[in-house]
Amino acid sequence: MKTKLTLFLATALTFSAMAQQNATFETSSATISKISGAVADDITRSNLLDFQDATVTAATATVTTQNVDFTASSTYANPEATGVNPTSTCAYWVANTVTPGWAQGLDFTFLSPVNAGTNQYLHIMMKKAAVEANGVLVTLWDVAGVQSGNLKYPNNGDVDRLAVTTSWADFVVTIPSTHVTFNKISIKFNTRVVNQASYVDEIYMDNSVTPRTNVATAMNELESRGYNVFARNGKIVLNANTQMNVKIYALSGQKLYDQKATDLQWKVPAKGVYIVRLNEKTQKIVVD
Repeated sequence: MKTKLTLFLATALTFSAMAQQNATFETSSATISKISGAVADDITRSNLLDFQDATVTAATATVTTQNVDFTASSTYANPEATGVNPTSTCAYWVANTVTPGWAQGLDFTFLSPVNAGTNQYLHIMMKKAAVEANGVLVTLWDVAGVQSGNLKYPNNGDVDRLAVTTSWADFVVTIPSTHVTFNKISIKFNTRVVNQASYVDEIYMDNSVTPRTNVATAMNELESRGYNVFARNGKIVLNANTQMNVKIYALSGQKLYDQKATDLQWKVPAKGVYIVRLNEKTQKIVVD
């Protein structure tokens, strides 16, 4: 009897250990909990906004004008889709009814905080319909609603505004230590001239102070890495160029989906945070 009891307990402990191991669902703690000091809900990827997919943009941030009289769009056809920025769409705004104050533009408010981690610089492609000598101002807002000072342009003597021309250029600003974690980017141009459009594209963060000469590394995710995964209408949506091994987990570690797929629209059982593993890459998806 004692031998059978011992065997039963040993078997139970083995199954318990297997269950605990399964609950870790083959992903690193860096993905789920901490990435350079970021919590699970933080955005830590380099490519913050590229405006190439309206659904991805809407799932990442809200884009709002700083003046109710502006006309704006985050899916505007790129007016100069050659050279440094050949992407198809961008964000734009224009004062089309009244003459507004000097420094106004767009706010990009992220649905989850952005954690820059060790990234020191923010890159933003910008241009205008006419040369703007007075320059463009960029500020960040932290999660408490505190706005930074005007960000500095390290390639131009750390000035806090830089002239904008009629051609796309990569503007590089330093992310201040006070705003390593932020949830809003404000970009302001001189918008006093009615019907003079301003354009923004390819918002990116990295450790390179050198302006980008092309945006191939910040293109639409489906083009650059072969797949795109996001949340929409209570579903986790995958669009991939080739078939992928797809595993979806609850934060508890419970495996909810495990199949091969190229295009997927998987309805989640409840709103919340899910871990999606695509081949050997893992990321968090928030479904609300």
